[in-house]
Amino acid sequence: MSLFTLRGLLVALSLMLALITQPQKLAAKPLPTQLATAEDFLKDPATFGEFDELGCMALAVYREAEKGPEAPMAEKLAIAWVIKNRYEIDFRAGNLAAAESICEVVWMDSPQGPQFSWIRDKSAFNIESLPDFYQAFKAAKAVYESNPEALQLRAEIGAVDLFHADYVTPPWAKDRSKVTPVRQLGSHLFYIEHRRHGKGRERANAEFARQIAMLEGPTR
Repeated sequence: MSLFTLRGLLVALSLMLALITQPQKLAAKPLPTQLATAEDFLKDPATFGEFDELGCMALAVYREAEKGPEAPMAEKLAIAWVIKNRYEIDFRAGNLAAAESICEVVWMDSPQGPQFSWIRDKSAFNIESLPDFYQAFKAAKAVYESNPEALQLRAEIGAVDLFHADYVTPPWAKDRSKVTPVRQLGSHLFYIEHRRHGKGRERANAEFARQIAMLEGPTR
């Protein structure tokens, strides 16, 4: 099976989408010619710009979500929302500082373990299935840009910030004093952690309400 590198694949997809949807912006803000290597990400995950934020989210969705033609898009969108919500609510893992970027959310690590186990595996940057990655990229882009489909799902599931596969039950998922189960989408169950990040969640929900109001337009 052929492997595609994340660096080349994201550049190609982003350039293609930019040429199709926003050709006038290419001259004003050229896209970077390449993304960081796996080693660069793992050494210094806090120094990426806007383009790489989408790359981090797309890779996380690709690694976490179901694969195959029957895999639901809603699951991919929800995983992308968890990542974006964690950034917006100043999510903290244990005693770590809040992430200051989407890439930091994805690459957050601690002595107790990373938020996503695959981040310590350099082979995670190899894309085994181009169709699956394309779907993950579409979901990440939809959430990153808050398009109508993504906002609709966000309205249904709220500011989810935790999830796990349905074949495991981590200890935190059993404690209803800390988390509220929201919904199962695909092979993952999604939750809201309601005992922390209160101010950040209020801020994120206010921004979401603003985006919905802009989408719906002025009332008459």
